[in-house]
Amino acid sequence: MGQTIRYACECGYKKELHLGGGFLSNQVEPVREKFGGSALAAYDRANKKGALTRFFWEYKRAVCPACEELLALPVLRYWERDRERIRQAPCPTCGGGAKLNPDKEQVCPKCGARMAAERTGLWD
Repeated sequence: MGQTIRYACECGYKKELHLGGGFLSNQVEPVREKFGGSALAAYDRANKKGALTRFFWEYKRAVCPACEELLALPVLRYWERDRERIRQAPCPTCGGGAKLNPDKEQVCPKCGARMAAERTGLWD
């Protein structure tokens, strides 16, 4: 089950993100188009060879430096034999490389100030 988090900054920038994974986190097809092009080619080859031992995807918090936007970005983690691999989708707006933010605190992509975070719900 995922969480809905509302981020707000004193400068007025706000964003609500659906983070984590839902009941479809064990299926790649719901997010395949968000990865675009050949981003999942290695995953598909491993799957075709029967080399996948497990996989899941979830939405992670990220910032696109080009768009200055806070995003919920799909991230696929899979294990080919015993080797973990991670693929993240590009920014849905510009197609550029967004940066994942594993920190608990979120900095505003517009002004650089610390953003307040409030959990507003759960999703699945």
